[in-house]
Amino acid sequence: MKFSRRIAIVLAVILFLPGLPVLHGQEMSSPDDIIRLADYPLILDDELGVRTARIGVGRLHQVDATLIEIPPGGRLPAHRHLAEEIIYVVSGSGYTNMWVQTEDSLHRYDWDAGDLLSPSLNTWHQHFNPSADVAARYLSITTAPITQNIFPGHEFLSSSDFVFSERWEQGISQQPEYTPEGGFEGSLVVRMRVGHLLPDLPDRKLRQRRQGAWGITIAPEGDLAGNHVLEMEVREKDGEEFTDEQAHLHHHPWEVIYVVLDGKGYSNMRREGEPLRRVNWQKGDLFIVEANEYHDNRARPNERTRYLQVKGAGYFHGVGNVGGIVLEGE
Repeated sequence: MKFSRRIAIVLAVILFLPGLPVLHGQEMSSPDDIIRLADYPLILDDELGVRTARIGVGRLHQVDATLIEIPPGGRLPAHRHLAEEIIYVVSGSGYTNMWVQTEDSLHRYDWDAGDLLSPSLNTWHQHFNPSADVAARYLSITTAPITQNIFPGHEFLSSSDFVFSERWEQGISQQPEYTPEGGFEGSLVVRMRVGHLLPDLPDRKLRQRRQGAWGITIAPEGDLAGNHVLEMEVREKDGEEFTDEQAHLHHHPWEVIYVVLDGKGYSNMRREGEPLRRVNWQKGDLFIVEANEYHDNRARPNERTRYLQVKGAGYFHGVGNVGGIVLEGE
């Protein structure tokens, strides 16, 4: 009897822990749902000469994600590619040189943990870690799968000498600033244009997009380094109590990569034909929403969370009815 009573007490505590709502009929996340970026295991990449890890293999087909670590005093080979790229610095510090055609056009960008970098399409760039004793780790998200789907062959990505001059000029000249469109709420209120570098995403002051929510929207209309496929958003929201019926599950044809910048929260997710599952996440985690996967992201009650989301949504713009694509992000 005492043993049964103890079990009942433990179950009651689990079910009513504050900030951990239990949705009936829901499975918990699997170990593959969450990636801890700071300590995720890496292996040596012979081509790059540094340790890397491919993220989301088998789940990502429109974009790819690679976690890369530059050792103290290390550098990556200079490279360019016909794929848009967004880089989020996970830890450490360093700098990146970018140029077109010759190094006479070289621009240097210093970066620290929490910064976001985006080399303009097909520009030369090279990453350096000048620290004597601290490694630098960053997440690279590119549109290489889309390019390779249209033009099969890895070599094509780096074989072109074409300079996308307008993108390059925006990258070197555009300082981070909110656009003047504005409005009362929604993504237009927080829309921002940026060059090659957007510093300090975890602590950057955001603009309010609606009650209890703040953010930055960088649209795939050239808003970031001239990119027209990759869309980037930062979202911050307060936690709120809700019931199963209030969950706002939605889906879209593009994949989304999330990086949690601060706080704790959870996502309700459901693939077609599978049961609903909850993915609990916290600062430093990465999680993926697959194409057409139903999902709903929430901060825990009485908490505030902030996350980065990157997606290749621009690829779908203007290609027909694929789910009502607007600037209104998630």
